[in-house]
Amino acid sequence: MKLKLSTMMEWNWFWSQVRARTSLQLELYGRDVWITSPPGSPPMRLHLLDLGPEHPAQTLVLIHGFSGASISFQPLLPLARRYRILALDLRGHGRSDRPADGYTVAQMADDIAAALDALGVDKPVVVVGSSAGGFVATELALRYPDRVSRVVLITSPVVIREEALPRPLRALMHNPDRLIRVMNAIPGLIPEGSSYHVGTKRFYQDLLRWDGTQQYPRLRQPTLVITGVLDNLLGPSDFTRVAALIPQAEHVNVGTADHMLPFERPEAVLRAMERFLAADPSAPFAPHWRSANDDVDSPRLLAERPWVARYDDGVPATLDIPPVPLTRLLDVAARRFGTRPALRYEGQTITYGELVDEVDRFAQVLHQLGIGPGDRIMLVLPNSPHWAVAFFGTLRVGAIAVLAQGSVEGLLAQARHTRARVLVTTEVATARQVLAASPVAYLIFASAADYGRGYLARRAVAAPQVMPGQPELAWPDLLAARAPAGVADAATPDDTAVILFTGGSAPTAIRLTHRNLVANALQIGAWLHDIRPGQESVLSAVPFSHAYGLATALNVAISLAATLVLPRDFSVDAVLDQLRRERPGVLVAVPHLYIELGDVPHIRRYFAGRPRLCLSGAAPLAVETKEAFERLTHTPVIEGYERSEVGQLVLNPLQSSRTGSVGLPLPDIEARVLDLADGTPVPPGAIGELVVRGPQVMAGYGADDTAARGLDAEGWFHTGDLACMDDDGYFQVLGRRADVWRTPSGEVVYPRDVEETIHEIPDVDEVAVVAVENQPVAFVRPDEGVTLTMETVLDVCARRLPPFHQPQAVIFVDEFPRNPVGRILRDVLIRQHAAEVAALALPPLA
Repeated sequence: MKLKLSTMMEWNWFWSQVRARTSLQLELYGRDVWITSPPGSPPMRLHLLDLGPEHPAQTLVLIHGFSGASISFQPLLPLARRYRILALDLRGHGRSDRPADGYTVAQMADDIAAALDALGVDKPVVVVGSSAGGFVATELALRYPDRVSRVVLITSPVVIREEALPRPLRALMHNPDRLIRVMNAIPGLIPEGSSYHVGTKRFYQDLLRWDGTQQYPRLRQPTLVITGVLDNLLGPSDFTRVAALIPQAEHVNVGTADHMLPFERPEAVLRAMERFLAADPSAPFAPHWRSANDDVDSPRLLAERPWVARYDDGVPATLDIPPVPLTRLLDVAARRFGTRPALRYEGQTITYGELVDEVDRFAQVLHQLGIGPGDRIMLVLPNSPHWAVAFFGTLRVGAIAVLAQGSVEGLLAQARHTRARVLVTTEVATARQVLAASPVAYLIFASAADYGRGYLARRAVAAPQVMPGQPELAWPDLLAARAPAGVADAATPDDTAVILFTGGSAPTAIRLTHRNLVANALQIGAWLHDIRPGQESVLSAVPFSHAYGLATALNVAISLAATLVLPRDFSVDAVLDQLRRERPGVLVAVPHLYIELGDVPHIRRYFAGRPRLCLSGAAPLAVETKEAFERLTHTPVIEGYERSEVGQLVLNPLQSSRTGSVGLPLPDIEARVLDLADGTPVPPGAIGELVVRGPQVMAGYGADDTAARGLDAEGWFHTGDLACMDDDGYFQVLGRRADVWRTPSGEVVYPRDVEETIHEIPDVDEVAVVAVENQPVAFVRPDEGVTLTMETVLDVCARRLPPFHQPQAVIFVDEFPRNPVGRILRDVLIRQHAAEVAALALPPLA
């Protein structure tokens, strides 16, 4: 038994290495295909990775080796920029079904042919076999020659000689069937992702019988053989002889590498495969090594997106957005990191496995209430476990999450506009008013106590009370004792996932699809390239009901299997408490919070090494605020730019952030600055309106698909924000187009230019400059306990600004009106101080 235990430890170690090197997002491209192979047998499910561009040059079928899985091909997936990649788990391997029989090389080849039929692949494919997968690739090419155009064999031997294999592997493969079944029944003994069962043993026995000396010479397709010089698994001659047996095969030895060649020398393997796949004698000579480290596919892309050249190392220029619903992010995180904490709330921990169970419980409740695809569920909740559970549970059944906000009147209007059927909230009185005067049929009440210590134990002995027709329901009763059986996703990528509302005094509904939200989560996740999946924690000091909090805090954290730390509210005291208790690695907040944190005595104590990174968005971050905060805490603040209609659009690079800039557009985002007069693109350095295009841009305005999209004919969204781009592609945002004023000569003046000047006054805490009938007025909040005069502010502006940039007056305020994420509401500010502005009797600019 000592030998068996040692063997399992080695097996576990091998698969831990494979999974550690495998991207969490890779599993988002997974899908299942059902086949009947051989004909007349029961249907069988094969799992595969399916990714590639919209118009691929060819289709590549990747076939893993013995006891492997599709995830072992991650290093070769850059090929998906040009080719469609189909990486299958063979029967009995990975996440494919494990039938009782059929574990032969020939049957595996027949399975792949059946899968290609089921996927509608009718053109010849390139088959790529790794290790023993080369046997299956060869068999597929021989049995279906019209379906295979080329063959690539990576470290595939001529034969498998059992005496040359490691003794632990041989011992495993000679265990009695009964012992193998017992080992599979012991939880945790067989690592997730590995494939050790009776079927694997049968496959092993057939591999020993397969003879490359008989099969390889029959290949007629162009074939590439790739080997390394240190591969001694079966002896060097077992690999180098393969090319000699295949007529006109091309052999590439990549040098120093062992048997896991795609992991050890991925660049060399990719170079060899790309040369082989794109071989064209008539093409001009183009040395591949000159662009080997260039992630930009063409000069055209670089010309259109100059910022790509300034990306941090490790950030891709483009992404292949998987066609999956948003809930897949959560499911993949739970599958890989089920015991990892997903939420930390009021001192309690909910793991990813528990969170998925809660989501499925909530989805079952919605099913019982008659909620299905297209129905609207209104969420009026603080950031809490309830929010995440209700949100993903809503999406699970294909319903639409309405992220509502505002007063009772505003919630009523939003419920009517969206025709919401369920309202989930902690506000009892408000909810009952909405129920009485809107289409809402059910209220689900939540409270902080629902997820207190021991909540699972309390639920286990409670009786569920889901009664259709009963309008008011309590959260713990609904989810009590309900089996967390998996609920199949009912949404498609192009279905509306979320309806949220813009800020301001007249909120507008915005529709975001699952594809929009998945794209933005992956774009931001790719940008935060130094965050390792399953090993980070994120403190969210922004509401999930806002586009910034939804994309940059919730969805990104879930996509990276990070722990979300949820403070009881967004006050300075609550945030400081969580910084002290949880020591999160990332803080997601708004500029207003960074201003307040900068006023905290000894704030450095809360930032001693962690958080190591702060993100700022939802409103402009003043240069003085950023620099002061970074000096006090020694923690970088990465500023970005987002809008509800386009999600997180721009972020500063982690390695080359520029103060005063909102950064570079994220992967797959196009951005332009257009002239305010004629709408033509302006050169770098010129100011105009920012327009954007990309997979994260909203589906349209309004709650229904029939509403106007709010986009131009080419898919560009006009933000209404004024911006400029420098020669390197960094953007600066100067404010809303509606907030500028003009000098008598027609020159446009931008509020931010004036605000940054006033921010330089040490006694100023915050400022907003607003044009009132083309005359600038500065609203200033002084530091607490400081006496600041209008004359002081105007004197600084007179010395540092041109005449027509200077504010005509200064109004001091104790607090600014804000939207839920802290952005100053300028129209509300003017209304609140209308009498003071009128009393100023401002003279016209002359």
